[in-house]
Amino acid sequence: MAEQGDRGVSTLVGAILLFGIILVVYASWQAAVVPAENKQVEFDAFQGAGEDVTELRNAMQRTAVTGVQTSTVVQTGTSYPSRALFVNPPPASGTLATEPAGDVTLSNVEATDGDVRDYWNGDDRSFDTQRLVFRTDYNELRTGSLGVDPSGATYLAADATVMRDAQTLVSGNRITLVTVAGDYRDGGVTVAPAVEPVSVGTETISVRNTSGDFTMTVPTRLGQDAWNEIADGQANITDATVDEDDETVTLAFEGDETYQLRLARVALREPADPSVESPPGARYLTSPNREPGPTVEGNPVPLTAVARDKFNNGVSDVDVEFTVESGNANVVNPDGNSCTAATGGSTTVTAATDGSGETVACLVPPNNANNKRSVTVDATIAGRSGDANRTSFNVTVFKK
Repeated sequence: MAEQGDRGVSTLVGAILLFGIILVVYASWQAAVVPAENKQVEFDAFQGAGEDVTELRNAMQRTAVTGVQTSTVVQTGTSYPSRALFVNPPPASGTLATEPAGDVTLSNVEATDGDVRDYWNGDDRSFDTQRLVFRTDYNELRTGSLGVDPSGATYLAADATVMRDAQTLVSGNRITLVTVAGDYRDGGVTVAPAVEPVSVGTETISVRNTSGDFTMTVPTRLGQDAWNEIADGQANITDATVDEDDETVTLAFEGDETYQLRLARVALREPADPSVESPPGARYLTSPNREPGPTVEGNPVPLTAVARDKFNNGVSDVDVEFTVESGNANVVNPDGNSCTAATGGSTTVTAATDGSGETVACLVPPNNANNKRSVTVDATIAGRSGDANRTSFNVTVFKK
């Protein structure tokens, strides 16, 4: 009997010891292995988020030139693989948001075209913009933030700021600036910001430096080393100076070059947000053909004016007044989109710009005794004065 009792106690003690060992192994696994595996899951998610942020940057660039609204999914967090015996923390999350970055300023630059030069005349031109930033709130992995710089570069900001994808601002003699608007902030495991066009970069203007050095000051989180590398790869950037206190870089450009400047603006918002960023208003008036002649008596001539915003892109619903300043002729609104059958008219007519910023009036030169005459028509944004708000047409009219 005593031997049987000893065996029973031994079995019980063995079971307790085995259970204790299992508890120790379980606790150790839960405390060490599960967090390590989850940390790897979070690392993989962070790598994927970096690719998503780059794709969002690319979507912003596409919307800026196509005018097509897009939406891109960004993996801001992650879920962990299910475990039958072990406990996972809640899904990890992150936040994607726009943050004010400051102004991009172009200095000492003028347009080569006369009408455009009335606005781009060497005065500083500034454009406010936002920085796009992704921050994690993972359970195990401590990361820096990912962001999209106003230069178009993507970066990782941790102990130091490292450029991940190249800038899109300067390429040879082409300068492409996409500014960002919108008060966007969203978080969770995934987000899908809507990218909507505000001013679509359909126009490129030719610019050159004035008497001073052509410079562009850009908000940036990139350091001097990164900008030195960028400048070394761009022959037309003669200097890049980072101000770490202001978080800006000032780029100086080669003075003997003519540059192709394209500007655009997009806005980020939550898909359910009904608000729409107001488009910028007209800043100047130009024409693709200021001398659309010659013509003969009774043969109408279309006069096309274009209202543009501060980004050099067309503005709709702008009233433009066409006025005959000299010469014997009238102006009249076209019949549909054609001036072919235009007759009559008066010395002044008003027409609104279409979706591309264009509007047309028809010059109708009546018959008279002169063998040749010159007609001048001024087009002006209604209610405004100043050279930037006006363009002129000169048409030579011959007798039939």
